[in-house]
Amino acid sequence: MLLDVEYRVPVFISSTYEDLVEYRQKVKESLDRLQVNTYWMEYFGARPGSSKTACLDTVAKCRIVVLIVGMRYGSIDEKTGMSYTHMEYAEAMKLNIPVLVYLMDEKKARIAPIFVDKDEKAKKLEEFKAHLLGKHQCCFFENPDQLANYVMHGVLPLRDKIRKEKLMEVNLIKIEKSNIMGPARLAEAARFDPVEFNDFMINM
Repeated sequence: MLLDVEYRVPVFISSTYEDLVEYRQKVKESLDRLQVNTYWMEYFGARPGSSKTACLDTVAKCRIVVLIVGMRYGSIDEKTGMSYTHMEYAEAMKLNIPVLVYLMDEKKARIAPIFVDKDEKAKKLEEFKAHLLGKHQCCFFENPDQLANYVMHGVLPLRDKIRKEKLMEVNLIKIEKSNIMGPARLAEAARFDPVEFNDFMINM
């Protein structure tokens, strides 16, 4: 019998922390309802390596990155000149990991002045946002609940696509071990339409 797995897709939440605590928590709750494995800086705990290494290593293990950008650029890494959030984004792009981008609506969102960057960091933040707007279809949010809803609806189709691919991959391995031959029988065994299954095989 073929293996039918309920694959829990690993998702990374990337954002600054102190200014977006409530937003991050709401997003985490919405992702929990989707039954994915959520990773964020709160998850790291004590590790032998640097926090930079922990962030980038965790991003590399994930299949989706949820990028949340508020009004702060974040702590800057001296070596790269980028914030940790920016580095996480760059790592995901380098590894071709899908990134869903959510930007705080500067005109409608309520944010304490203490959480608004000024001077050089504000300039870096604007450059980062301009890059994101030019590269991605971004979604603007006003409050934590709205953001959580947007993230849930953005992650859901990607989660289903990745789960489907994982199921096909696992079933293919099982099929190979069982010496089941022929595209029609393979498709039937994997419980997928033969045409769709052939398309998957071509694109593997």
